[in-house]
Amino acid sequence: MKPPIFAAIAFLLAAPALSAQLTNPIPDPIEFKGLALETETYVVVTPSADAAPLSRLGLIRTLPGGRQFVNDLRGFIHEFGRGTSSLYLDVRPDHPHFVDAPGLGTGLYSFAFHPEFLENGRLYTAHAEGRDAPGEPDFVPPDVVPERGYDAVLTEWIASDPSAPVFSGTRREVLRVRTTGTVRAIQEIAFNPHARPGDPDYGLLYVPIGEGDASLARVVDGLGRLDSPLGTLFRIDPLGNDSSNGQYGIPADNPWADSPGPEIIREIYAYGFRNPNRLGWSPPPDPFLYLGDIGESNIEELNLIEPGRNYGWPHREGTFVLRSDDPSKYRVVFPLPDDWMDDGFTYPIAQYDHDEGYSIAAGPVYDGAIPELRGLLFFSDIRLGRVFYVRTDEIQQGRQAEIFEARLYLDGADLTLVEREGRADLRWGLSPDGEMYVLTQADGTIRKIVGARFEADPELE
Repeated sequence: MKPPIFAAIAFLLAAPALSAQLTNPIPDPIEFKGLALETETYVVVTPSADAAPLSRLGLIRTLPGGRQFVNDLRGFIHEFGRGTSSLYLDVRPDHPHFVDAPGLGTGLYSFAFHPEFLENGRLYTAHAEGRDAPGEPDFVPPDVVPERGYDAVLTEWIASDPSAPVFSGTRREVLRVRTTGTVRAIQEIAFNPHARPGDPDYGLLYVPIGEGDASLARVVDGLGRLDSPLGTLFRIDPLGNDSSNGQYGIPADNPWADSPGPEIIREIYAYGFRNPNRLGWSPPPDPFLYLGDIGESNIEELNLIEPGRNYGWPHREGTFVLRSDDPSKYRVVFPLPDDWMDDGFTYPIAQYDHDEGYSIAAGPVYDGAIPELRGLLFFSDIRLGRVFYVRTDEIQQGRQAEIFEARLYLDGADLTLVEREGRADLRWGLSPDGEMYVLTQADGTIRKIVGARFEADPELE
């Protein structure tokens, strides 16, 4: 892989020869091949507002033994079961500078249980705090705009009794990242669910960090760089202590773990993202890590993550060129140059443009009991609520798998998602038995996918 400086030089040399901008980057529509997903209402989570969105549901986590948890971005983690939910943790009293508005990336954005939580009680959360918070950031990106942004904070909580129905225990701050704007900071934090004791990945926490509104603030010089946390995927050992702040460890097999100076952040596992919103691992025997990256104005992408790779932002959006050297053209894309195979960037394994949707949410690779769904990687468009999938046997680095659409049903009828200002706010989760959930924020509801069938499309008959 080319070092970042050479990739940037190659981009600048190619820029003057670019073709005209593309008004419809991906002209072929996504096809519906008849896959219908039957859902049932599993639980309406305790609301945190009187009007939509009733609950800003984000992620589902399951503990060994079957306990299920979901976060509400307004600051809550709920334990839930069929038809019932109860508050497990409210992070706000311990964080008086907690911010859950404005911005699309604020609030209690994510949480993850350590794989040994039942023994060590460790739980990790990511939330936003205002600039008036007293903590000093561990990472300040280049060219931060002083009057904008907030701090993204990763916290460790230690439960005194991991089996208790309500959290009680201690906490400590693991790391703090200064952002440029009020959106797209720390996203879905996660441990590899398939790693086992002794595996190199066991107990390591993946921390995707968005570009923090830097592109809209025209701070593009601070993006796509190894000395900036923005637009990267961190990989850390939360139980270690050899980081600069001494609160976590740097895995020895991170790509730049041996970097001697501050010009490269050793925590970085991969980089070149805009909004690395959701990530996941396919099931064994050959699990792979994938990540959904929300685009700016044109392309939504699904990436196959490998260590040390640059996924293009802000010079690429999907398999297209962004003119990051020209702010007037920042919201449009251009064709790749002829020498794109040598440009040092890694391109998505699947992508769609804004004819189809506006913001991707990666979901699971299905490995449950419904045979029609096995081997499919599901994802959705957050805003429109459309459900898509690709076949995992078509996933290959360097090429794009074909995307198909699936449709949701409830009690045999088309599922009309409750919309709020044109947003479905659809996201994903897994049940203890490996089945899929879909979460919708407007009605604060978790629905379980309980069946699948292939049907004819009446529009094609």
